[in-house]
Amino acid sequence: MCIRDRWMSRVRKFAMSDEQDRRVMADATLCSLLGGISTGQFFAEHWEKQPVVFHHDNPGQFSEVFSVEDVGTAADNAFDQNVLFFKDCKLNHEYNNIYLAWLHGVSLIINHLDKASPNVLHFCHRLSPIFGHVYANMYLTPAGSQTAPPHTDDRDVLIIQVFGRKHWKVWNAPLPGCYKEEQLGKGQPPLRAEDLGEPSISDTLEQGDVLYMPRGYLHEATTSDTTSLHITLAIPTADFAWGHMMAEMVEQLARQLPQLRRSVPPGFLNLADDCQRTQASSAPRQECEKLWNDAVQDVVAKLDFESARKTFEGKMHYHNQKQLSAAAEVCSSVALNGSREVRLSTRVRKTEGIKVKKVENELLFEYEGRTARVRDPPQHLIQSLKGLGGIECDKKGTFAIAELPVTDPFTKIAVADVLLQMRVLEMAKQANVETREMLSVYPVGFDPEVFDMVRYSGDSNRQDAFS
Repeated sequence: MCIRDRWMSRVRKFAMSDEQDRRVMADATLCSLLGGISTGQFFAEHWEKQPVVFHHDNPGQFSEVFSVEDVGTAADNAFDQNVLFFKDCKLNHEYNNIYLAWLHGVSLIINHLDKASPNVLHFCHRLSPIFGHVYANMYLTPAGSQTAPPHTDDRDVLIIQVFGRKHWKVWNAPLPGCYKEEQLGKGQPPLRAEDLGEPSISDTLEQGDVLYMPRGYLHEATTSDTTSLHITLAIPTADFAWGHMMAEMVEQLARQLPQLRRSVPPGFLNLADDCQRTQASSAPRQECEKLWNDAVQDVVAKLDFESARKTFEGKMHYHNQKQLSAAAEVCSSVALNGSREVRLSTRVRKTEGIKVKKVENELLFEYEGRTARVRDPPQHLIQSLKGLGGIECDKKGTFAIAELPVTDPFTKIAVADVLLQMRVLEMAKQANVETREMLSVYPVGFDPEVFDMVRYSGDSNRQDAFS
Protein backbone atom coordinates (compact mmCIF):
# COMPACT_ATOMS: atom_id res chain seq x y z
CA MET A 1 0.00 0.00 0.00
CA CYS A 2 1.47 3.39 -1.04
CA ILE A 3 1.73 6.35 1.32
CA ARG A 4 -1.23 8.11 -0.28
CA ASP A 5 -3.45 5.02 0.11
CA ARG A 6 -2.41 4.63 3.76
CA TRP A 7 -3.30 8.26 4.35
CA MET A 8 -6.72 7.82 2.71
CA SER A 9 -7.36 4.75 4.86
CA ARG A 10 -6.71 6.92 7.93
CA VAL A 11 -9.36 9.32 6.62
CA ARG A 12 -11.87 6.47 6.46
CA LYS A 13 -10.81 5.21 9.89
CA PHE A 14 -11.42 8.56 11.53
CA ALA A 15 -14.57 9.34 9.51
CA MET A 16 -17.71 10.01 11.46
CA SER A 17 -20.10 7.14 10.91
CA ASP A 18 -23.12 9.08 12.19
CA GLU A 19 -24.31 11.65 9.66
CA GLN A 20 -26.02 13.53 12.46
CA ASP A 21 -22.62 14.15 14.06
CA ARG A 22 -21.45 15.83 10.86
CA ARG A 23 -24.50 18.08 10.86
CA VAL A 24 -23.94 19.05 14.49
CA MET A 25 -20.29 19.84 13.68
CA ALA A 26 -21.35 21.91 10.67
CA ASP A 27 -23.80 23.97 12.74
CA ALA A 28 -21.18 24.57 15.43
CA THR A 29 -18.60 25.60 12.84
CA LEU A 30 -20.96 28.07 11.17
CA CYS A 31 -21.94 29.49 14.58
CA SER A 32 -18.26 30.11 15.33
CA LEU A 33 -18.18 32.38 12.28
CA LEU A 34 -21.41 34.28 12.92
CA GLY A 35 -20.43 36.10 16.08
CA GLY A 36 -23.43 35.38 18.26
CA ILE A 37 -26.42 35.39 15.91
CA SER A 38 -28.19 32.12 15.24
CA THR A 39 -27.85 30.23 11.97
CA GLY A 40 -31.60 30.67 11.50
CA GLN A 41 -31.29 34.45 11.77
CA PHE A 42 -28.33 34.44 9.40
CA PHE A 43 -30.18 32.55 6.67
CA ALA A 44 -33.38 34.54 7.17
CA GLU A 45 -31.83 38.02 7.17
CA HIS A 46 -28.52 37.84 5.34
CA TRP A 47 -27.98 34.78 3.14
CA GLU A 48 -28.18 35.96 -0.50
CA LYS A 49 -29.76 39.18 0.78
CA GLN A 50 -27.22 41.55 2.32
CA PRO A 51 -23.64 41.60 3.64
CA VAL A 52 -22.87 41.74 7.34
CA VAL A 53 -19.76 42.06 9.54
CA PHE A 54 -19.34 39.86 12.60
CA HIS A 55 -16.96 41.37 15.15
CA HIS A 56 -15.49 38.80 17.52
CA ASP A 57 -13.74 39.32 20.84
CA ASN A 58 -11.46 36.30 20.38
CA PRO A 59 -8.64 37.24 17.98
CA GLY A 60 -7.05 33.80 18.06
CA GLN A 61 -10.12 31.64 17.48
CA PHE A 62 -9.13 30.77 13.90
CA SER A 63 -5.37 30.51 14.47
CA GLU A 64 -5.49 26.69 14.27
CA VAL A 65 -7.05 26.93 10.82
CA PHE A 66 -4.33 29.08 9.23
CA SER A 67 -1.70 31.65 10.20
CA VAL A 68 1.09 33.74 8.70
CA GLU A 69 3.45 30.89 9.58
CA ASP A 70 1.54 28.56 7.24
CA VAL A 71 1.77 30.75 4.13
CA GLY A 72 5.13 29.48 2.88
CA THR A 73 4.23 25.82 3.20
CA ALA A 74 0.88 26.38 1.51
CA ALA A 75 2.60 28.16 -1.39
CA ASP A 76 5.02 25.24 -1.74
CA ASN A 77 2.11 22.77 -1.78
CA ALA A 78 -0.11 24.75 -4.16
CA PHE A 79 -0.14 24.37 -7.92
CA ASP A 80 1.98 27.08 -9.51
CA GLN A 81 -1.00 28.61 -11.34
CA ASN A 82 -2.77 29.10 -8.01
CA VAL A 83 -0.03 31.31 -6.51
CA LEU A 84 -0.51 34.86 -7.76
CA PHE A 85 1.42 38.10 -7.22
CA PHE A 86 -0.29 41.51 -7.26
CA LYS A 87 1.18 44.99 -7.08
CA ASP A 88 -0.59 48.31 -7.61
CA CYS A 89 -3.86 46.42 -8.12
CA LYS A 90 -2.42 44.53 -11.08
CA LEU A 91 -1.26 40.97 -11.65
CA ASN A 92 2.54 40.92 -11.48
CA HIS A 93 4.71 38.41 -13.38
CA GLU A 94 8.15 39.57 -12.20
CA TYR A 95 8.45 37.16 -9.28
CA ASN A 96 8.38 33.44 -8.68
CA ASN A 97 9.67 33.56 -5.09
CA ILE A 98 6.99 34.58 -2.59
CA TYR A 99 9.49 35.82 -0.02
CA LEU A 100 11.42 38.18 -2.30
CA ALA A 101 8.12 39.34 -3.78
CA TRP A 102 6.77 40.09 -0.32
CA LEU A 103 9.90 42.00 0.68
CA HIS A 104 9.38 44.16 -2.43
CA GLY A 105 5.84 45.09 -1.37
CA VAL A 106 3.92 42.56 -3.46
CA SER A 107 0.59 41.08 -2.32
CA LEU A 108 0.27 37.30 -2.37
CA ILE A 109 -2.78 35.25 -3.31
CA ILE A 110 -3.15 31.48 -3.08
CA ASN A 111 -6.26 30.26 -4.87
CA HIS A 112 -7.72 26.94 -3.73
CA LEU A 113 -5.88 27.09 -0.43
CA ASP A 114 -8.01 24.11 0.62
CA LYS A 115 -5.99 21.89 -1.74
CA ALA A 116 -2.67 23.11 -0.30
CA SER A 117 -3.46 23.19 3.42
CA PRO A 118 -5.00 20.11 5.08
CA ASN A 119 -6.08 22.21 8.08
CA VAL A 120 -7.98 24.63 5.85
CA LEU A 121 -9.56 21.72 3.99
CA HIS A 122 -10.67 20.26 7.32
CA PHE A 123 -12.44 23.55 8.11
CA CYS A 124 -14.07 23.66 4.66
CA HIS A 125 -15.29 20.07 4.95
CA ARG A 126 -16.82 20.79 8.35
CA LEU A 127 -19.23 23.10 6.52
CA SER A 128 -20.09 20.64 3.71
CA PRO A 129 -23.38 19.41 5.26
CA ILE A 130 -24.68 23.00 5.14
CA PHE A 131 -23.29 24.44 1.91
CA GLY A 132 -22.48 21.30 -0.09
CA HIS A 133 -19.03 22.46 -1.16
CA VAL A 134 -16.72 25.14 0.26
CA TYR A 135 -13.27 26.13 -0.99
CA ALA A 136 -10.81 28.75 0.22
CA ASN A 137 -8.54 31.46 -1.16
CA MET A 138 -5.80 33.30 0.76
CA TYR A 139 -4.81 36.97 0.58
CA LEU A 140 -1.66 38.35 2.22
CA THR A 141 -1.37 42.11 1.79
CA PRO A 142 1.43 44.47 2.94
CA ALA A 143 0.69 47.54 5.03
CA GLY A 144 -0.53 50.57 3.07
CA SER A 145 -1.60 48.51 0.08
CA GLN A 146 -4.53 47.28 -1.97
CA THR A 147 -4.55 43.99 -3.89
CA ALA A 148 -7.41 44.58 -6.33
CA PRO A 149 -9.67 47.46 -7.47
CA PRO A 150 -13.42 47.36 -6.75
CA HIS A 151 -15.05 44.27 -8.28
CA THR A 152 -17.82 41.71 -7.89
CA ASP A 153 -17.57 37.92 -7.48
CA ASP A 154 -19.82 35.08 -8.61
CA ARG A 155 -19.83 33.37 -5.20
CA ASP A 156 -21.01 33.96 -1.65
CA VAL A 157 -18.10 34.39 0.74
CA LEU A 158 -17.23 34.30 4.42
CA ILE A 159 -14.05 36.33 4.89
CA ILE A 160 -12.00 35.49 7.98
CA GLN A 161 -9.44 38.04 9.15
CA VAL A 162 -6.62 35.77 10.32
CA PHE A 163 -3.95 38.37 11.10
CA GLY A 164 -3.67 42.15 11.19
CA ARG A 165 -6.50 44.33 9.99
CA LYS A 166 -8.11 45.34 6.72
CA HIS A 167 -10.67 48.00 5.82
CA TRP A 168 -13.56 46.91 3.61
CA LYS A 169 -15.98 48.94 1.55
CA VAL A 170 -19.02 47.13 0.17
CA TRP A 171 -21.53 48.65 -2.26
CA ASN A 172 -24.94 47.30 -3.20
CA ALA A 173 -25.02 44.68 -5.95
CA PRO A 174 -25.45 46.17 -9.45
CA LEU A 175 -26.73 42.75 -10.54
CA PRO A 176 -27.74 40.54 -7.59
CA GLY A 177 -26.94 36.87 -8.06
CA CYS A 178 -24.50 37.47 -10.91
CA TYR A 179 -23.04 34.65 -12.98
CA LYS A 180 -19.34 34.36 -13.84
CA GLU A 181 -19.61 36.22 -17.15
CA GLU A 182 -21.48 39.05 -15.39
CA GLN A 183 -18.76 39.89 -12.85
CA LEU A 184 -17.59 43.50 -12.86
CA GLY A 185 -14.10 44.93 -12.43
CA LYS A 186 -12.30 41.87 -13.81
CA GLY A 187 -10.61 42.00 -17.20
CA GLN A 188 -12.29 45.34 -17.92
CA PRO A 189 -11.43 48.98 -17.35
CA PRO A 190 -11.00 49.16 -13.56
CA LEU A 191 -13.78 50.58 -11.43
CA ARG A 192 -12.97 53.49 -9.11
CA ALA A 193 -14.32 53.69 -5.59
CA GLU A 194 -14.92 57.43 -5.91
CA ASP A 195 -17.34 56.78 -8.78
CA LEU A 196 -19.46 54.28 -6.86
CA GLY A 197 -21.11 56.55 -4.29
CA GLU A 198 -21.50 55.78 -0.60
CA PRO A 199 -20.83 52.18 0.38
CA SER A 200 -23.40 50.22 2.37
CA ILE A 201 -20.56 48.92 4.56
CA SER A 202 -17.33 50.71 5.50
CA ASP A 203 -15.73 48.76 8.31
CA THR A 204 -12.38 47.44 9.48
CA LEU A 205 -11.94 43.73 10.12
CA GLU A 206 -9.66 43.06 13.07
CA GLN A 207 -8.05 39.68 13.72
CA GLY A 208 -10.81 37.11 14.30
CA ASP A 209 -13.58 39.16 12.60
CA VAL A 210 -15.70 37.78 9.76
CA LEU A 211 -17.44 39.44 6.81
CA TYR A 212 -20.26 37.68 4.95
CA MET A 213 -20.93 38.95 1.43
CA PRO A 214 -23.43 37.56 -1.10
CA ARG A 215 -22.34 37.19 -4.69
CA GLY A 216 -22.64 40.23 -6.91
CA TYR A 217 -21.82 42.88 -4.28
CA LEU A 218 -19.15 45.40 -5.27
CA HIS A 219 -16.27 45.58 -2.82
CA GLU A 220 -12.67 46.64 -2.21
CA ALA A 221 -10.26 46.19 0.68
CA THR A 222 -7.23 48.18 1.80
CA THR A 223 -4.60 47.96 4.54
CA SER A 224 -3.27 50.82 6.61
CA ASP A 225 -0.51 50.32 9.17
CA THR A 226 -0.28 46.52 9.38
CA THR A 227 0.11 43.44 7.27
CA SER A 228 -3.22 41.73 6.60
CA LEU A 229 -3.87 38.02 6.15
CA HIS A 230 -7.37 36.81 5.43
CA ILE A 231 -8.83 33.65 4.01
CA THR A 232 -12.01 33.68 1.98
CA LEU A 233 -14.34 30.72 2.36
CA ALA A 234 -16.18 30.58 -0.95
CA ILE A 235 -19.51 28.92 -1.66
CA PRO A 236 -19.92 28.70 -5.47
CA THR A 237 -23.55 29.82 -5.48
CA ALA A 238 -23.54 30.78 -9.17
CA ASP A 239 -23.01 27.09 -9.90
CA PHE A 240 -25.68 26.21 -7.33
CA ALA A 241 -28.31 28.53 -8.84
CA TRP A 242 -31.55 26.84 -9.90
CA GLY A 243 -31.10 28.19 -13.42
CA HIS A 244 -27.59 26.82 -13.70
CA MET A 245 -28.65 23.44 -12.35
CA MET A 246 -31.53 23.27 -14.82
CA ALA A 247 -29.25 24.23 -17.71
CA GLU A 248 -26.82 21.44 -16.79
CA MET A 249 -29.61 18.89 -16.52
CA VAL A 250 -31.09 19.95 -19.87
CA GLU A 251 -27.63 19.63 -21.43
CA GLN A 252 -27.39 16.11 -20.09
CA LEU A 253 -30.88 15.25 -21.37
CA ALA A 254 -29.91 16.59 -24.79
CA ARG A 255 -27.44 13.73 -24.96
CA GLN A 256 -29.81 11.13 -23.56
CA LEU A 257 -33.08 11.77 -25.42
CA PRO A 258 -32.95 10.85 -29.14
CA GLN A 259 -35.66 13.38 -30.06
CA LEU A 260 -33.46 16.22 -28.78
CA ARG A 261 -30.69 15.20 -31.16
CA ARG A 262 -32.88 15.94 -34.17
CA SER A 263 -32.19 19.16 -36.03
CA VAL A 264 -34.74 21.83 -36.75
CA PRO A 265 -36.17 21.13 -40.21
CA PRO A 266 -35.09 22.91 -43.39
CA GLY A 267 -37.08 26.07 -43.92
CA PHE A 268 -37.37 26.80 -40.19
CA LEU A 269 -36.70 30.48 -40.90
CA ASN A 270 -39.84 30.68 -43.05
CA LEU A 271 -42.70 28.87 -41.36
CA ALA A 272 -45.95 28.26 -43.19
CA ASP A 273 -49.21 26.50 -42.40
CA ASP A 274 -49.03 22.86 -43.41
CA CYS A 275 -51.66 23.28 -46.14
CA GLN A 276 -49.91 26.33 -47.60
CA ARG A 277 -46.39 24.90 -47.77
CA THR A 278 -45.36 24.93 -51.43
CA GLN A 279 -41.62 25.64 -51.30
CA ALA A 280 -38.65 23.88 -49.76
CA SER A 281 -37.68 27.17 -48.10
CA SER A 282 -40.74 26.95 -45.86
CA ALA A 283 -41.21 24.53 -42.95
CA PRO A 284 -44.64 23.36 -41.71
CA ARG A 285 -45.56 25.47 -38.64
CA GLN A 286 -47.90 22.97 -36.97
CA GLU A 287 -45.43 20.11 -37.32
CA CYS A 288 -42.57 22.20 -35.94
CA GLU A 289 -44.65 23.41 -33.01
CA LYS A 290 -45.62 19.85 -32.17
CA LEU A 291 -42.00 18.68 -32.30
CA TRP A 292 -41.00 21.52 -29.99
CA ASN A 293 -43.85 21.04 -27.53
CA ASP A 294 -43.27 17.29 -27.38
CA ALA A 295 -39.56 17.84 -26.70
CA VAL A 296 -40.34 20.38 -23.93
CA GLN A 297 -42.76 17.94 -22.31
CA ASP A 298 -40.18 15.16 -22.45
CA VAL A 299 -37.59 17.43 -20.81
CA VAL A 300 -39.97 18.72 -18.13
CA ALA A 301 -40.95 15.16 -17.27
CA LYS A 302 -37.29 14.38 -16.61
CA LEU A 303 -36.62 17.56 -14.60
CA ASP A 304 -38.13 16.21 -11.43
CA PHE A 305 -37.01 17.50 -8.04
CA GLU A 306 -35.47 14.23 -6.84
CA SER A 307 -33.29 14.01 -9.95
CA ALA A 308 -32.10 17.58 -9.32
CA ARG A 309 -31.27 16.75 -5.71
CA LYS A 310 -29.36 13.60 -6.64
CA THR A 311 -27.48 15.45 -9.38
CA PHE A 312 -26.42 18.08 -6.85
CA GLU A 313 -25.40 15.33 -4.43
CA GLY A 314 -23.19 13.74 -7.09
CA LYS A 315 -21.51 17.04 -7.93
CA MET A 316 -20.76 17.75 -4.28
CA HIS A 317 -19.30 14.27 -3.81
CA TYR A 318 -17.08 14.75 -6.87
CA HIS A 319 -15.68 18.15 -5.87
CA ASN A 320 -15.21 17.26 -2.20
CA GLN A 321 -13.43 14.06 -3.22
CA LYS A 322 -11.10 16.10 -5.45
CA GLN A 323 -10.25 18.33 -2.50
CA LEU A 324 -9.53 15.32 -0.30
CA SER A 325 -7.35 13.68 -2.98
CA ALA A 326 -5.31 16.87 -3.32
CA ALA A 327 -4.75 16.97 0.46
CA ALA A 328 -3.70 13.32 0.34
CA GLU A 329 -1.09 14.18 -2.30
CA VAL A 330 0.24 16.98 -0.07
CA CYS A 331 0.53 14.68 2.95
CA SER A 332 2.17 11.86 0.98
CA SER A 333 4.66 14.30 -0.59
CA VAL A 334 5.63 15.59 2.85
CA ALA A 335 6.00 12.01 4.11
CA LEU A 336 8.30 11.15 1.20
CA ASN A 337 10.31 14.34 0.85
CA GLY A 338 9.98 16.05 4.20
CA SER A 339 8.93 19.64 4.75
CA ARG A 340 11.24 22.63 5.08
CA GLU A 341 9.07 24.51 7.54
CA VAL A 342 10.23 28.05 8.19
CA ARG A 343 8.30 29.31 11.21
CA LEU A 344 8.89 31.89 13.89
CA SER A 345 10.03 29.21 16.33
CA THR A 346 12.40 27.60 13.81
CA ARG A 347 15.94 27.82 15.13
CA VAL A 348 18.82 28.79 12.85
CA ARG A 349 22.52 29.52 13.18
CA LYS A 350 24.81 31.91 11.35
CA THR A 351 27.05 30.41 8.69
CA GLU A 352 30.77 30.98 9.15
CA GLY A 353 32.89 32.30 6.31
CA ILE A 354 30.24 33.93 4.12
CA LYS A 355 30.94 37.41 2.76
CA VAL A 356 28.20 39.92 1.94
CA LYS A 357 28.77 43.12 0.01
CA LYS A 358 26.64 45.63 -1.87
CA VAL A 359 27.61 46.46 -5.44
CA GLU A 360 25.42 49.10 -7.07
CA ASN A 361 21.84 47.69 -6.94
CA GLU A 362 22.82 44.17 -5.88
CA LEU A 363 23.74 42.30 -2.73
CA LEU A 364 26.45 39.72 -3.38
CA PHE A 365 26.75 36.65 -1.15
CA GLU A 366 30.09 34.84 -1.54
CA TYR A 367 30.59 31.41 0.01
CA GLU A 368 33.12 28.69 -0.80
CA GLY A 369 33.96 30.23 -4.19
CA ARG A 370 30.32 30.66 -5.25
CA THR A 371 28.37 33.89 -5.56
CA ALA A 372 24.63 34.48 -5.23
CA ARG A 373 22.87 37.77 -5.93
CA VAL A 374 19.79 39.62 -4.77
CA ARG A 375 18.85 42.49 -7.05
CA ASP A 376 17.33 45.65 -5.61
CA PRO A 377 17.75 44.34 -2.05
CA PRO A 378 14.74 45.21 0.13
CA GLN A 379 15.30 47.46 3.12
CA HIS A 380 14.13 44.80 5.59
CA LEU A 381 16.77 42.40 4.24
CA ILE A 382 19.53 44.99 4.63
CA GLN A 383 18.26 45.91 8.10
CA SER A 384 18.29 42.27 9.20
CA LEU A 385 21.78 41.65 7.87
CA LYS A 386 23.05 44.64 9.84
CA GLY A 387 21.29 43.45 12.97
CA LEU A 388 22.42 39.80 12.91
CA GLY A 389 25.44 40.57 15.05
CA GLY A 390 23.24 41.91 17.82
CA ILE A 391 21.11 38.77 18.18
CA GLU A 392 21.95 36.75 21.27
CA CYS A 393 22.41 33.04 20.53
CA ASP A 394 22.05 30.06 22.87
CA LYS A 395 24.91 27.77 23.89
CA LYS A 396 24.60 25.90 20.61
CA GLY A 397 24.91 29.12 18.60
CA THR A 398 21.27 29.13 17.50
CA PHE A 399 18.44 31.64 17.69
CA ALA A 400 14.76 31.66 16.72
CA ILE A 401 13.59 33.38 13.55
CA ALA A 402 11.25 35.43 15.76
CA GLU A 403 14.35 37.27 17.04
CA LEU A 404 15.21 38.84 13.67
CA PRO A 405 15.22 42.66 13.97
CA VAL A 406 11.98 43.37 12.05
CA THR A 407 8.52 43.73 13.55
CA ASP A 408 6.15 42.04 11.09
CA PRO A 409 5.98 38.24 11.59
CA PHE A 410 5.74 37.24 7.93
CA THR A 411 8.53 39.66 7.06
CA LYS A 412 10.69 37.85 9.64
CA ILE A 413 9.93 34.55 7.89
CA ALA A 414 10.56 36.05 4.45
CA VAL A 415 13.93 37.50 5.51
CA ALA A 416 14.90 34.21 7.13
CA ASP A 417 14.05 32.22 4.01
CA VAL A 418 16.13 34.52 1.80
CA LEU A 419 19.07 34.33 4.22
CA LEU A 420 18.76 30.54 4.31
CA GLN A 421 18.84 30.43 0.51
CA MET A 422 21.85 32.75 0.46
CA ARG A 423 23.61 30.48 3.04
CA VAL A 424 23.88 33.33 5.55
CA LEU A 425 21.87 31.15 7.91
CA GLU A 426 21.47 27.41 8.21
CA MET A 427 18.63 25.43 9.73
CA ALA A 428 19.34 24.12 13.23
CA LYS A 429 15.96 22.85 14.42
CA GLN A 430 12.63 22.83 12.67
CA ALA A 431 9.39 23.67 14.42
CA ASN A 432 6.77 21.00 15.03
CA VAL A 433 3.62 21.34 12.96
CA GLU A 434 0.40 19.46 13.62
CA THR A 435 -2.04 18.53 10.86
CA ARG A 436 -5.64 17.66 11.59
CA GLU A 437 -7.09 14.32 10.62
CA MET A 438 -9.25 14.70 7.54
CA LEU A 439 -12.99 14.16 7.56
CA SER A 440 -14.56 11.72 5.14
CA VAL A 441 -16.16 13.04 1.97
CA TYR A 442 -19.64 14.45 2.45
CA PRO A 443 -21.96 13.33 0.98
CA VAL A 444 -20.56 9.82 1.24
CA GLY A 445 -21.96 8.64 -2.10
CA PHE A 446 -24.25 9.36 -5.05
CA ASP A 447 -26.78 7.63 -7.30
CA PRO A 448 -24.99 6.52 -10.50
CA GLU A 449 -28.36 5.96 -12.18
CA VAL A 450 -28.97 9.72 -12.01
CA PHE A 451 -25.52 11.32 -11.86
CA ASP A 452 -23.04 10.39 -14.59
CA MET A 453 -19.72 10.80 -12.79
CA VAL A 454 -17.63 9.84 -15.82
CA ARG A 455 -19.25 12.42 -18.07
CA TYR A 456 -19.15 15.12 -15.38
CA SER A 457 -15.50 14.56 -14.55
CA GLY A 458 -14.61 14.55 -18.24
CA ASP A 459 -12.10 11.77 -17.71
CA SER A 460 -12.95 8.10 -18.13
CA ASN A 461 -9.88 7.16 -16.07
CA ARG A 462 -11.68 8.45 -12.98
CA GLN A 463 -14.50 5.96 -13.27
CA ASP A 464 -13.22 3.72 -10.46
CA ALA A 465 -12.34 6.62 -8.18
CA PHE A 466 -15.82 8.13 -8.13
CA SER A 467 -18.13 5.12 -8.51
